[in-house]
Amino acid sequence: MISRIDNIQHVQTKNYHKTNLCPKVSNNVPFKGHLKIEMTPNEGFEILRHETGFFREYPTLKFVKDYVEKFFKDKDEIRIVSGACSTGEEVVSLGILLNAMKDKVKILGIDVGEKAIDSAKSGKYTFERYKYMHSGSNLSALSDVFLAFKTKNKLSIEQKGLKQLFDKFFEPTDTVFADKIVTEGNKFIAFLNKLLLMPIVKEQKEYKIRDGELRNCEFVLGNITDINEITKGKKSDVILFRNAMYHMATDYFDTVKGKRVLCNSAENIIENLINILKNNLNKNGILCFGEHEGYQLTNDKILPNVLKKLGFEPLNRTPKQEATVWKLKSE
Repeated sequence: MISRIDNIQHVQTKNYHKTNLCPKVSNNVPFKGHLKIEMTPNEGFEILRHETGFFREYPTLKFVKDYVEKFFKDKDEIRIVSGACSTGEEVVSLGILLNAMKDKVKILGIDVGEKAIDSAKSGKYTFERYKYMHSGSNLSALSDVFLAFKTKNKLSIEQKGLKQLFDKFFEPTDTVFADKIVTEGNKFIAFLNKLLLMPIVKEQKEYKIRDGELRNCEFVLGNITDINEITKGKKSDVILFRNAMYHMATDYFDTVKGKRVLCNSAENIIENLINILKNNLNKNGILCFGEHEGYQLTNDKILPNVLKKLGFEPLNRTPKQEATVWKLKSE
């Protein structure tokens, strides 16, 4: 079972840039993940999008794993922080990948969503997929659905390896879900129902972390901008803040242009955040971002330019943007 940080789990959120988010508008990133909406009090109410999945953007996670194993292997303690961790899939994925170093690796997930953090602490995860009721064909399968359901498509070698890892740390619960005929909440599914004259069903399975596993993964309610307070001044070796920057640096979604609009102070907001994360990094520490930050921010240069300005250099290359992992240059 995942351990808790009970003495600081009620850290108050503050300095969280208020945005005009609409739960009906997608961020248009081509990732099929678990999506939940949460309302949280923050100068009124803030709508949080919890979009996540196990082993999401795996190339970046694997790069982090390999970097930690190579450059931090001689450290007595390795501290990893995942900001905007949502319901904890990223934290757990890293815990699984770095399990061989579990005695020295400590992974902390931070999120401003109270329901998301409570869910992460429970150590239980629900997988779901859509299928035609009569034919059994899969529809809109999630990116990590292969971990819980058998699929008609042949798994890649990489997927087989991740499935074996997942089964080592997770077991199905006794929770039984009745298959639900999807009639509301998804216009595309509703349209297919009428077009195909075949009811489409959502089926679900729940898994939990096996007893005694992943005890080095912890979660706390809080804001990434308060990382130094939350970690009580202890510096980190790896900080991840993936696919969440747009919540802080954009004001709204322009339905005419089909993209988000950066707020006037976007560059300053990003620079202030990077400075906070920089001050929490140990020597040779790394910052990790999502593979679609540029798309979400509608500007693929703003984040790299800020990172370079503050003394960071790219460590990897990705198809969508300059890099997802950055290291502070040696002085």
